[in-house]
Amino acid sequence: MNLRGLLASPFGFLIGLVMGALGGGGAVLAVPALVYLAGQDPKDATASALLIVMCTALGGLVAHSRDGTVRWNVGLVFGTGGVAGALIGSGLHTFVNDETLLLAFSVLLLVVSGFMFHQARHPVSDDDPGLAVTVQFRGHPRRVGEILGLGLVIGTVTGFFGVGGGFILVPVLTVILKFPVRVAVGTSLLVISINSLVSLIARQAWGSIEWSVAIPFTIAALVGVTAGNALARRVDSATLIQAFAVLLVAVATYTGIDSLLAL
Repeated sequence: MNLRGLLASPFGFLIGLVMGALGGGGAVLAVPALVYLAGQDPKDATASALLIVMCTALGGLVAHSRDGTVRWNVGLVFGTGGVAGALIGSGLHTFVNDETLLLAFSVLLLVVSGFMFHQARHPVSDDDPGLAVTVQFRGHPRRVGEILGLGLVIGTVTGFFGVGGGFILVPVLTVILKFPVRVAVGTSLLVISINSLVSLIARQAWGSIEWSVAIPFTIAALVGVTAGNALARRVDSATLIQAFAVLLVAVATYTGIDSLLAL
């Protein structure tokens, strides 16, 4: 473990904490942390971020699976659409330079913060008796098509930026499919795991990962996802979501200005 890995590790814990509590969003901090704290090249950072996101999502998925808060049928359909998207995003990734990638990433951060602010202002309660716990696909081909299409979009974002896409998934699952929040979080972690793995394979990125940085970062993230999963059972998520959204705006501002000056 080197000094750069140690500097980035606290952000790994934060990413895991947010993914465990909210099912997504925290992964978008991985790339800025790896670039500005660990000194990685932006494209290498997105490869390392995919590994970190995949391992963290799998860690959270195990806990949610034990709690029975994963809807495997929906997650696998999302993941099927995500496979094609991850391949597309990974291919597009090769056509942009580092400064353009960071500038686009700063825009993504602002979009994520917008989702977070909306989610905080319009929370969905797990105790709402009107929420559907399962989605039946039989006789509903249009619903399957909608989920495949959304999976394609989320997979493309994952492949291009090296993020999980949970910031889109959780609102979709709660608002459109009427999942309870805990079920949406657990199911999103399944989709994130699939998309991240496919993106890594598509990029053939294993050789560009700086393991002395990625390993301590991932370990910290796994600790964080366990803490986040426990936190989600005890604390109202609205305050955490708003605080995280403010942090994203700050990181987006810094990343955007830095990338514009470098162009």
